Formats: sequence, structure tokens, C-alpha cells
Amino acid sequence: RAWMRDVRKRVPGIAAAEGWFSPKVEVRFDEQAPDRATVSVDPGTRTTVGNVTIEFAGDLAGEGPEREARREKLRESWTLKAGAPFRSEDWESAKTQLQESLDDRDYAAGRISESEARVDAEAAHASLRVVLDSGPRFTLGEVHIEGLNHYPESVIRRVVDLEPDEPYRRSRLNELQRAVQNGPWFSSVVVDIDRDPAHPQRVPVRMSVVERPRREVGLAAGYGTDDGARLETAYRD
Repeated sequence: RAWMRDVRKRVPGIAAAEGWFSPKVEVRFDEQAPDRATVSVDPGTRTTVGNVTIEFAGDLAGEGPEREARREKLRESWTLKAGAPFRSEDWESAKTQLQESLDDRDYAAGRISESEARVDAEAAHASLRVVLDSGPRFTLGEVHIEGLNHYPESVIRRVVDLEPDEPYRRSRLNELQRAVQNGPWFSSVVVDIDRDPAHPQRVPVRMSVVERPRREVGLAAGYGTDDGARLETAYRD
């Protein structure tokens, strides 16, 4: 039957995503009720993480105590530790968090260049290997503003505190974005850089803004048991 083939095909994939790589599927029919079937799944032994190897390429693979400390911190930040169940979701999440930790500062073009999970289903053991390519160190350049039509550029420039040749930090870009967004002039602010590893020095900082209307009028009506009907108007310039 088609549904039986579908079950036998899909169950191993579902089980493997949760760390069971040797499931056994049995379909039994009720002799008294031929239209009723029972599907039994014996998942077997759940696969756990064995050894984890994290390697580095790019500038971060170089010598020096600062780089060594950064590499060790990244290894410690790995979330899928030895002994944990090997789940596909946790594997992908661990890689995503590791890359985010890498490109949080200095290495804006950092990426995972290789990743491999070797599963021994009989031994219920998974060996993990990840290669982080940091690329070059990035420094920040001038801030370029896009989207201004009515407001002067000075409303933004007075809160820009980025210095030329300042090391790239994602937190610094986020701080600038919040500082401009908190003002009354813009409904949307996005701050980012081009992450081209071929041009990592004095990378232009791109700020894209969407202006609020210079004047806004609001009208609201309501009713309260104590005060009765009420009408509220607001004007903002």
C-alpha cells in the first residue's frame, strides 16, 4: 500500500533528525478490523556526539596570544557538546551561533567554510568537524546616508561617533542604528557595511533611513463608564 511505503520511507528521516539512525518500523493489521493498522517504531540507540574538532583559516589562524585567546573562546562557545544527543536542529543551531560569534567583531566576512558530521550508526556515535574561515580583519570608514529628503543631514551627523579605521564591531553599528532610530525623525533605520573580503579596510558604513512625516495629526474616539464619550486629537510637528 502506498501509505505503508511512505511511512517506511519517512520514519527513518524523522528519527535521524532526532539522533536515531537505526530505527525499525513494523506495520501490523488487525484481523478483526482490516481497515485498522498499528505502526510500531523501535528507534534503537540514540546517537550522541563524540569528538568535536573546530579548525580555523584566514587571519584568525595566525600566530599571537590575542588570536589564540579568540580561538579558544570560540571553541568554548560551541553549544553541541560531547555526550549530547546528535539532533539536526541542534547541529545547525550550533554552527549558526558559532559563525555569529566569529563575525561579531573584527571579521565581518567570517564564515563556516566546511562542516561535516560523520555518524557511526552501529556505535551510535557522531564525530563533528567545523572549519571557520575568518577572512581578513575589517575596519570602518565614512558613514554614507541614504533616504534623506526633508530633514537635514545634521540630525544624523551629530550622533555619529564612529571613527575612521575603527575596528569593526557589530555592536557599534547596532548602537548607531538605535541612536538614530530613537529620534523623532525616522520610522526606519538600517546600518550595515559591505562584507567584501577583498576590500576590508575603511569599509564605508551605509545608513538607510525612512523619514517620518514632518507633521502628523491623530484622532481617537472612545467611551468610558466614568467619563462617557471622549474624543482625542493630537498634532505633532
